[in-house]
Amino acid sequence: MGYQYAHFPSEILLEIVPGLTHKKGAVGMARSQDPNSASSQFYICLNDAKFLDGNYAVFGQVIEGQDVVEKIIKGDKMLKVIISETSTPVITPTPILTPVSTSAPTVSIVAANNPDTSGADMKIQHKGGDTLKGGEWKLSIVAVGQPPLFKVSNSDLFVGGQIIATTTTCDAAIVTDQSVTGCSSALSATAKYDIKLVHIPSNAMLLDQIIEVR
Repeated sequence: MGYQYAHFPSEILLEIVPGLTHKKGAVGMARSQDPNSASSQFYICLNDAKFLDGNYAVFGQVIEGQDVVEKIIKGDKMLKVIISETSTPVITPTPILTPVSTSAPTVSIVAANNPDTSGADMKIQHKGGDTLKGGEWKLSIVAVGQPPLFKVSNSDLFVGGQIIATTTTCDAAIVTDQSVTGCSSALSATAKYDIKLVHIPSNAMLLDQIIEVR
């Protein structure tokens, strides 16, 4: 994704700056499912989009010409870009970056059918080991044979935590330490599903299991 230059990384790590939120006119970095995959693409908010806060990096704000932004339609082409200095300095808050460990955590995570319910669902349990911090783990639940579709969770997953899933993951999925919601693709009884859970900083596969829902 993006362009390859000798001295610049092809992908940009996610940096959330306190005070920069997804209000109307905010300019943010587009990315794939991986939070650290931003590159050359960006977006401009047509309205407040607070649900993106904490998941996507805002780096600018439209200060004039929002009416022009709202006239942009699919297929329009950018013919030229003019960069000019402003006499009024723009003060950007200094990011507060928390060091992230890149070593793989020691955990025991298992997936199984959920015998406590009558519907087609499954449970993913944290049996022991390190806590998985929000933003540092992602989950994929897809039918066997389909490519993984990971969604990053902003919830901490503690020992004893149990995720109940009744659907596969999708682009709109919301993954927490308790559930997978936001998708309409319900699990089917007797179908087999491929479940993967990855620790993002180390790229360690913490769960890679196939479950037949009953």
